[in-house]
Amino acid sequence: MNENFVVTNGNEIAFISDIYRPNGLRTQINPDALYSKHGFLVPLSPCAFNLLAYLDGDDSSEGLLEGALRGWLITHSGRIEEWSIGDKNGKRSMLKRLVPWGQGIVGIRGAYVETEETLFASMDFHENDIRKALMLASDTLREGPAPIHIMSIPAIVEELNKRFPQKG
Repeated sequence: MNENFVVTNGNEIAFISDIYRPNGLRTQINPDALYSKHGFLVPLSPCAFNLLAYLDGDDSSEGLLEGALRGWLITHSGRIEEWSIGDKNGKRSMLKRLVPWGQGIVGIRGAYVETEETLFASMDFHENDIRKALMLASDTLREGPAPIHIMSIPAIVEELNKRFPQKG
């Protein structure tokens, strides 16, 4: 699959760390680069890393207000935030939405509607088994060389807090 996506089921999260541009070209990203002082970034668009600049107070990043969905950020406290572009008081701006996760909760977002729909159908068909669903979805979505990472959300939070301990 070369469409960026994120899937959660219970305490697991699955995603592609590489960023695919609309023309299909891939930017390879080592998952270690997704850890930051703001949290663990799950990229869903080519401008996903501009979110980190925005959180640092820089809203001048090129492409910051292009497109809609930026990515998910897993915070030090284990909260998942979805960052996107929206309308706030008649002005385009960055918006944050909290994403529930945990036992009995399935969440899916894709850079493209087709990706989301395929993943929802695959998860439904395989009774929310992430591994089986991703195998089925990869048969129907465009193939790409990027690895799919399946990680534990609590393990990501633990590693995040080791790498970037929070003060006080």
